[in-house]
Amino acid sequence: MRNLRHLAHAKGAAWVAGWVLHLGCVPGVIGDPRGGAPATGGPPPSVIDQGPIDPGSKVPHRLNNREYDRTLADLLGVTVRPGRGFLGQEDLGFDTIADGVTMTTVQVEAYLFASEAAIAEVFATPSLSARLLTCPNLDDPSCLTQIVEGFGRRAWRRPLAPSETAALLAHHQEARSLGESPRDALAQVFRTMLVSPAFLYRLELDPDPESTTPRPLDGFELASRLSYFLWSTMPDDTLLALAESGDLLLPEVLAAEVERMLSSEKAQALVEGFSRQWLGARQLIGHQVLPEVHPGWDEELRAGMLAESDAYFAEFLAGRRRVAEFLQASLHFVTPRLARHYGLPEGGALERIEAPLPERRGYLGLAGFLTMSSFAHRTSPTLRAKQVLGTFLCFEPPPPPPNVAINDLDQGPDPASLANVRVRLEQHRRDPQCAGCHSVMDPFGLSLEAFDAVGQHRQNYSNGDAIDARGELPDGRRFDGLLELSQVITEDPRFLPCVTEKLYTYGLGRRLSADDHRAIAQITTEWARGGSGDLPGLLRGITSSPSFRERRGSIEGVRR
Repeated sequence: MRNLRHLAHAKGAAWVAGWVLHLGCVPGVIGDPRGGAPATGGPPPSVIDQGPIDPGSKVPHRLNNREYDRTLADLLGVTVRPGRGFLGQEDLGFDTIADGVTMTTVQVEAYLFASEAAIAEVFATPSLSARLLTCPNLDDPSCLTQIVEGFGRRAWRRPLAPSETAALLAHHQEARSLGESPRDALAQVFRTMLVSPAFLYRLELDPDPESTTPRPLDGFELASRLSYFLWSTMPDDTLLALAESGDLLLPEVLAAEVERMLSSEKAQALVEGFSRQWLGARQLIGHQVLPEVHPGWDEELRAGMLAESDAYFAEFLAGRRRVAEFLQASLHFVTPRLARHYGLPEGGALERIEAPLPERRGYLGLAGFLTMSSFAHRTSPTLRAKQVLGTFLCFEPPPPPPNVAINDLDQGPDPASLANVRVRLEQHRRDPQCAGCHSVMDPFGLSLEAFDAVGQHRQNYSNGDAIDARGELPDGRRFDGLLELSQVITEDPRFLPCVTEKLYTYGLGRRLSADDHRAIAQITTEWARGGSGDLPGLLRGITSSPSFRERRGSIEGVRR
């Protein structure tokens, strides 16, 4: 057994390492030569008509940790979730950005051990092994071929090439020659398949890697793009069948599949994946609150805030409300603990409430957003403004000067005024280095000061000063408090294009080019013309766009 395990590890590691080097799966090696930092703000609408839009290229896309766990679960039915223990490498805004999900020797080892644990669970569970062993006689070459090709089609998300089948059957025979039973030898084949690049990566290999002429994705490539976008997991049997027949390439079939997939419970992956990253709700999981300042804070409240954020986004994902209402809907989803926090009667486990709370409206009024955009001990208008601007207007303010830190607001000779953050910010803006950015940012954050660092409504600071939630932008727009701020953002011409940009970036999994911004402008325009203005309509627009259905090679293209 020791020799066999060494054989499996050696083959698996060599296979992954060899393909990583072969494909150049290192950021910058085979990426779009025009790539770079994501652009912000997008182009003016006039660029839409400047000729064909380049669909772009992308480095081989390794499954992120969420996708890996979900794929293992759907492929094998196992309960192990090894990806939760993997190192996080996703630091480019979304964990779906291909050149932010790299491969290391540590990761290769982690995949080897994870494949062992997963296959061990399968072969220890009769109902799970029965799903893979689709014929009884493992000594029969035709039966073995049927099993390997059937598993490979699902695991590698495409049919196996004859040479691949032959190599895997040879691996089975090698294990048998070392004394393993047909069943144990087959387990080694499965483990090897789970550490191959065809499983770990979403590979899109161009017939002419150096050609910059766009080509349509084939059915299996499109099925994987669609499935990992909407479900964060492998294509199901329906998608694979449509891919094999070629029908998935038909616009009407693709649109119908988007509808089917959004109605599936697997679409919850868009809530846990996209919305938690876009809206920042994932930060709630590790957010710290100072108990001396907020003694009522507890883990039950944290869980309620996260559940409300998820359910709020899911309401829009289901198409029950237009995206234009996202910042203004009188809608809450409260657990009993969160209801107490809001001063509402306690109801069910997660109760939907449409009766308006006069001081709250829209996503910015959710306690979860207000908490995760605060410090542990006090509110931070600057952090809240940065979150609002980046999330809903795709505007990223430049970092502060190197010698200035936001916590400088908590320093000074007048401790009695620390509670009044507006006063402290006014002092901060006297520094010429800070005045430019803060004149844009502060009005957004100060308009939310009627809510403390855990999202509870207040009228005064702890020192007795009255809350002043008025704001005025450099262009003369004025607002007072959350409700008026939400109206200003909703009416901002950057709002809907920004929503498109965030979802497009997450779905395509790459940094944005100038042509991507042209595509985003076009998708947003057509979405607005469509009339519904709902999130499913936007998803249909993105998945039907040439940027999603096509790709090209690059000058530094992949050579087979």
